[in-house]
Amino acid sequence: MQTIDLEKIIRELGLTKEGKFIIAQQIFPENKYPVLALNRIISGEAVLDANQISKLSMLLGIPIDQLFGSWKTIKHKQTYIFTNGNYRAELDTITWQLLIFDNNSLFHEEVIFPPSITVKDLLSLLNKQIKNHEN
Repeated sequence: MQTIDLEKIIRELGLTKEGKFIIAQQIFPENKYPVLALNRIISGEAVLDANQISKLSMLLGIPIDQLFGSWKTIKHKQTYIFTNGNYRAELDTITWQLLIFDNNSLFHEEVIFPPSITVKDLLSLLNKQIKNHEN
């Protein structure tokens, strides 16, 4: 199951304690302790339902698929460009050179071998490299 990294989204948006409280109240209007409920989501103890995900998307102004950290892909000449938040990866289909950027700053470069990698494996590689970069 794919989950929303709410802690990362909150950090990237720079939400204050007050902003977090407002979001918690909107997502959990019936809950006596909405911030505790939101903290359970952040810690991975619970997950949001479809209505709560929709509300979160509207409140933050972020499309639902981007809440899940999905990679977007476009093709420009011989290069596939993958974007996900502040991250961008460029795969040249002639040289098979893969470049990964964080806020336009290159942090990883390698040559991959096309017959041995699927799109799923490529996206897993991107996620792994980003996780290593963040740590």
